Amino acid sequence: MLTDKECIEKLYKYTECETRFKALYHSNPNIDIFADFNNDFELLFFGALQTKNFAASDEWFSSIANYHYPRRMSAKDNYIRVSKHDRYILPFLHNHAYYEMIYVLNGECTQTIDIKTVTMHKDDLCIISPETVHSIYTFCEDSIVINIMVSTDIIKFISSYLYTETSGISDYLSDNVSGCNSLKYILFSSCHDSIHKSVFEACRAFFENDENLQLQYKVLVVDILSSLVQGKYKDYSIGTDKTSGDKLVLSILEYIRKNLYTLTLDELSEKFHYNSQYLSRLIKKKTGNNFKTIISQMKIFEASKLLTFTDKTVEEIANLTGYNSAEHFIRSFRQYMHSTPTSFRKSQKTSISK
Repeated sequence: MLTDKECIEKLYKYTECETRFKALYHSNPNIDIFADFNNDFELLFFGALQTKNFAASDEWFSSIANYHYPRRMSAKDNYIRVSKHDRYILPFLHNHAYYEMIYVLNGECTQTIDIKTVTMHKDDLCIISPETVHSIYTFCEDSIVINIMVSTDIIKFISSYLYTETSGISDYLSDNVSGCNSLKYILFSSCHDSIHKSVFEACRAFFENDENLQLQYKVLVVDILSSLVQGKYKDYSIGTDKTSGDKLVLSILEYIRKNLYTLTLDELSEKFHYNSQYLSRLIKKKTGNNFKTIISQMKIFEASKLLTFTDKTVEEIANLTGYNSAEHFIRSFRQYMHSTPTSFRKSQKTSISK
């Protein structure tokens, strides 16, 4: 096992990419000219990717390619990727279809998220929502910034049993998982102690790269989100483009979740004092799903939690989650999870036991 000192040494060791871009930066640190080079380089970069016109052994180019992470997780990534963000690399604007956790182990970094500039300092943690356009850079010698990329599927699964608490992170995850997507990021300040330790352990696991790497990553991501949900870190801000309609939908979704198994659209309309047809259109517009689909999705999330963490039978879970028969439950579960409840339980138990 790597010692703390060995892990720190690896984190500070310069990659070929860092070495080349550092030399470029110090030869001309004017940020405007640097941005011009960025634009030219992006054309070169994407052209090379499209034509495969670069040597696989060229570490610095491969490092840049790894910075432009694929829009979707590849099969070999198995839900989570961890990497150090290279110092001095150019701040490319990009987006992707998964969540990105950015943690500053030391120093600072600067992000542009949509059109807002955010400076992060030591022990700050930012979670960026899927499809949010952003860039990040650090031109500081002592900065160590860690990227943790987490697929939407695993965030949905973890969120299904974190919603029991009311906190900023719960609101953020609820907004994203429900499909409202009005919250672009959440930024926590001074996340030392347990989160610092979890991120550092993720780096150690990355360097050791043993056969249980993904399981270690999953445990560490759960630890990070659990610490946030418990409310230990109260200094946070949320990036949003919310309108009053978005705020209303967030309240509606929370009410649906709390009354999941008995609620009807008419009852929901009466509670929020809106015509049912108007409320139905608003929910569809803001989430992309109708009332019935949202109910079904939330039920399936609850069922997946029961399948993973209890030994209740499929019939019992069907009853607990408001289905009138096990057959109806199995059909619905297969529709949303692309697996039978029994197969899903087996896969989750196998993953946890590894």
